[in-house]
Amino acid sequence: MSNIKNWRVTASDNTSAAPAGAPEGWAPSAVNNTIRQQMADHRTQWQEAPWFDWGHVLVQTGTQAFRVSISNTVASTIYTAGRRLKMVDGGVTIAGEVVATSASGSNTIVSVSSSNLSASLSSGSISIFDPGSVTWPVASKMDMYTDTITSSVNSAKLVTPAALKHHVGVAKAWGYVAYSVTGSNYTLINSWNVLSVTSTITGLVNVYFQTSISDSTGPDFKPIFGSGHGPEGSPSPYIFSAPGFNSPSYFTAYLYKPATGSLGDSSFTFVVYGLLESP
Repeated sequence: MSNIKNWRVTASDNTSAAPAGAPEGWAPSAVNNTIRQQMADHRTQWQEAPWFDWGHVLVQTGTQAFRVSISNTVASTIYTAGRRLKMVDGGVTIAGEVVATSASGSNTIVSVSSSNLSASLSSGSISIFDPGSVTWPVASKMDMYTDTITSSVNSAKLVTPAALKHHVGVAKAWGYVAYSVTGSNYTLINSWNVLSVTSTITGLVNVYFQTSISDSTGPDFKPIFGSGHGPEGSPSPYIFSAPGFNSPSYFTAYLYKPATGSLGDSSFTFVVYGLLESP
């Protein structure tokens, strides 16, 4: 760790013996040693960025808490909720984040997300980034609707999963459905946001969503089908279509034999794009 943790923000307080400090009346021979030490400390700190060691001694008070010998008034500005931690426990680094702080006399108890702290806990570093001190502009649903490949509307905004799912370029569901001639049935092999597939009529397969697509009955939604090889052992490709969504919860895939135009069973892949809701 860098010795910067022992420096003080008030210049006149940095009077420790050289090379850790710069006391009054120090010997000329100590100047170069102090400068070299400061160079090493700065280099060490920058290599460890974005972490900073405040020089606090961490005393374990539970498997998910430790005590620091500073007031809660000060500690609460350093150990803010959500801030990441790297704690040294018996030579092992344990990662976690701050949950909360509480006063304990003149000391402070810091609760953390990690659950394996021991009596060997000794020190730690805290992330320079404090999620509670910065308010990031968050992209809205409307930003997702209006964004394009060349647009910069979201370049300075935090895009959350809740907003990203509304982007027209993000798949709302996809899947690979295999047909077995031996079992005369369909099996969902891989998928996202697909609950199940069923078929009771040759060439018609109902695809049910895990989470309903609220505006899927509108014209903005169409499944895009990938390759299909027909029944097992058949080299003939099939043609797939879905005239429309039956409801927000599922659609029916129509599987056609290109040679005859009649319905037939086949494996297939699909992906669904579109707007989840009207802007």
